[in-house]
Amino acid sequence: MNERPPWFREPGRLAALYAAVADWMGTPWAPNSCARGPRGGVACHHLPAAIYRDAGWLPKAWLAPDGDPKGTRFGGPGVIQPWLDSRQEFVRVPPLPHELRPGDLLGFRFWRGVDHLGLAVGDGSNPLLPPSGVVHVLQHSRTTRVELSDPTWLGRLLVAWRPLELQGGVA
Repeated sequence: MNERPPWFREPGRLAALYAAVADWMGTPWAPNSCARGPRGGVACHHLPAAIYRDAGWLPKAWLAPDGDPKGTRFGGPGVIQPWLDSRQEFVRVPPLPHELRPGDLLGFRFWRGVDHLGLAVGDGSNPLLPPSGVVHVLQHSRTTRVELSDPTWLGRLLVAWRPLELQGGVA
């Protein structure tokens, strides 16, 4: 069992997470992109990494792998879940709404396996964010928050990863 504590357990780190989330809100979807703002674009698998970097958890050089937005739709293998499972920065946690914490990375299924990522951002303690909120970006849409309690999202949640205290700190 990993003994490193979760990164977003302190109020200052949560505040940095919420500030980073706010900065990315409204950014449109663009395949394999990561440019903040209304004239930028971001993919669902790059959005959490960008928020983590902006919140100070990940080093600026840390990048998520690129992927095909329709890769699992036609039976192709998913690249995100195996890649995240191999990362020492994360630990898998039960994908149960009552056990999730702000900052947890959520893997959703649309086709076959994990093919969409979102970021848990609220436990009800921040009045600016909905309880059990998830920040994500969908194809042909903009970065937004949804409720995990919505059956559309809860029924698609397959896996969750928790960011851990980095050994040696952020580079």
